[in-house]
Amino acid sequence: MSNQASPKKIPNKCFDMEYATQWRKERDFLTDRGIRPTFTKLTDYVIDGESFTVKTYKYKKTAALFNALANFYKQLEAEREWDDLCDAIEHVCNFKLPANATEADVRDAFQHLSVSSEEIAPEIQQAVIDIVTKGRM
Repeated sequence: MSNQASPKKIPNKCFDMEYATQWRKERDFLTDRGIRPTFTKLTDYVIDGESFTVKTYKYKKTAALFNALANFYKQLEAEREWDDLCDAIEHVCNFKLPANATEADVRDAFQHLSVSSEEIAPEIQQAVIDIVTKGRM
C-alpha cells in the first residue's frame, strides 16, 4: 500500500480549448471556406516602449477546421516552392546565358548566384535546367 497522494487533476480551464491564430492570411483562408472565428481577442503589448494591439482569432476545434488548415499549409508550401523556382530562374537568366545554353552552362550559372546553390533544392535546379535548355518543365 502506497502513501503517495494521487496527482491533482488539472482543470480544463487551464487549457486553451480553441485553435488560435493572429495571421490574417490564415484567417482569410478559413473565412473563404465558411469557417468563422467563434470570437476574437485583443491583446496589448509594449515592446521597446512602443504599444501594439494584436487581434487573435479563436476557432472551435473541428475536423473541418483542421482539414482546411492542412490545405492552407499545403498551398503555402506550394507557393514557397513556386517562389523559389521563380527566383532561381531569375538569377540564372540574369547570368546572361547564351541562347543555346547547355546543362553545363546552367550549372555554371548556379555557381555564380548571389545565394549558395546548396540553398536551392536539387529539384528546383533541375527544373530550371529543363526550362532553360529544353523549354519545358
